[in-house]
Amino acid sequence: MRLGLVGRSLIGSGKDLMQTHDTKLGSTRNVVVLNQNPALPTSSQIPRKYSNSEFRSTWLKIYFSIFWQNDSTGINQRPDFWTTVATKVHVYREDVVRLTENSIVLEEHELHNVDAIICATGWRSSYETFFEDSLAHDLGLSVPIGGASSKNRDSGWQTADKAADGVIAQRFPRLLYPPSHNAKVANFSPFRLHRNMIPTNARKYPGIVFLGHIVVGNNFRAAEVQALWAVAYLSGRMKPPDQGEMERSVALNLAWCRRRYLSKGQLGHWLYYDLVPYTDTLLEDIGVTSHRRKGWIGDFLKPCVAEDLEGLLEELKGMKRLKES
Repeated sequence: MRLGLVGRSLIGSGKDLMQTHDTKLGSTRNVVVLNQNPALPTSSQIPRKYSNSEFRSTWLKIYFSIFWQNDSTGINQRPDFWTTVATKVHVYREDVVRLTENSIVLEEHELHNVDAIICATGWRSSYETFFEDSLAHDLGLSVPIGGASSKNRDSGWQTADKAADGVIAQRFPRLLYPPSHNAKVANFSPFRLHRNMIPTNARKYPGIVFLGHIVVGNNFRAAEVQALWAVAYLSGRMKPPDQGEMERSVALNLAWCRRRYLSKGQLGHWLYYDLVPYTDTLLEDIGVTSHRRKGWIGDFLKPCVAEDLEGLLEELKGMKRLKES
């Protein structure tokens, strides 16, 4: 649904992502979006002629809507993609049991005459070069879970996390009934950064900003707005709220991510469909408004594009000159 993915709420972003829907209008709009689940396609649409058991490409099928964003997504830009996969690729969804000299033994199959193994394991953000785990966790970064020390460091958040989850459950009851899915066990603690950028104990750690540690659908918009927010914060033009308020906001963001994006949201930095409210929130913190120049109808219905951000830097500079004068 276009309104839910690229539009923005009429009332603005509020002081956190969830306040976008606090009014009757916002709540109604959100109900409309959340109830579009059956209409949204899966992220892996297999052409009908390749969807029977004759082709092993059927193993690529996912079983719930792209709405939940619990799988990787992409755009098919090759017209021969499914033809190639269906006729030339054998897909197995099994764990590897062991390797032999020229074969791979899976849970239910053994593949012979294997020439090469490509491990597409991805990567993870790591701060081990710069910070010990204890310091990284204190800063609000994600660290490996294990041992009594890490459990003790997270115990102080239990009350805030429980309260925040109750707020999300009350506001968005649709999220209480996710589809059956492979719930992954979290091996890392969640990010606990205010606005996904700064430690909640900003007085203890002034001048530290972590940029780019979110997952969104458009990194260019996020990078531009995060940079402006960081400049406003580091230059002292914008003061963050007190620590208690920042911790409440962080817990609310984490609860939203976990309910909205299932396993993908466990770390609290998965904002795939929340790019616009997220960047709106940052720009509201700064106090700029030039990105919302379409009028209230256009602001509500029209898509948000890169051109909207064109005047933000000059507006921010103008605010500085006005303050100095």
